[in-house]
Amino acid sequence: MARLKDRTVIITGAARGQGLVHSLAFANEGARVVAVDVDDLSAVRSRLAGDRHLCVQADVSMTEAVQDLIGQVLGRFGGVDILVNNAGIIRRAPLVSFPEADWDRIFAVNLRAIFLLCKYALPSMMERKYGKIINISSAGGIQGHPKAVAYDTSKAGVIHFTQCLAKEVAPYNINVNVICPGSVDTPMVRQIMAEETRPGEDPEAVYRRFIDKTHLLKWPIPAEEIAAAAVFLASDDARSITGQALVVDAGFSLAK
Repeated sequence: MARLKDRTVIITGAARGQGLVHSLAFANEGARVVAVDVDDLSAVRSRLAGDRHLCVQADVSMTEAVQDLIGQVLGRFGGVDILVNNAGIIRRAPLVSFPEADWDRIFAVNLRAIFLLCKYALPSMMERKYGKIINISSAGGIQGHPKAVAYDTSKAGVIHFTQCLAKEVAPYNINVNVICPGSVDTPMVRQIMAEETRPGEDPEAVYRRFIDKTHLLKWPIPAEEIAAAAVFLASDDARSITGQALVVDAGFSLAK
């Protein structure tokens, strides 16, 4: 099946984890993938062969980098059809000891980058009266958690940003939606679990206890399931869905 045949999609945070899985899923649906990350993109580049795809190393929280990215995409493919704002970072610490620089960086990557990418990708969509924007938030954007005030607050902002933008661009036939995952089994989540593992504890056992305690459905969410939701929202099957938060969290937001 090729639901996105010849559509051009920009996917941020594509170097590994969820972003890498997004890139492969969209390519499998026939899309031309522009994979973007501040980190090395060799993993995704090796799996997206041919001239149909483009890998761009860029810090999408920076205005000039985003402008250059959009310029490359327009020059290569002529327009932007789909934007998946997946890039995100997390730092966990009590608020009283939370570094101000970390707060600023989280909001730069998790929220400012989405603003910039939408700002500079939208003219192409508006001109052609077609576009799909999928923002990646978190179940933490729905319900806050201790030691995650910066991350959860930034992700709550992504949900509200999505709702505002959906109303603004609806006259141009542009759909804007947001996905709120629970604990997706990615390197970033595994790193968080490792950081919170006490000496002598098994990180896998700690992760298993976390899932059992916080998810109604007692399993970590495969990254492929989030990618499937993103592909659906980008397809014509979801043409009447806009401004919505699709929660894919195995019951995480209901468990407490």
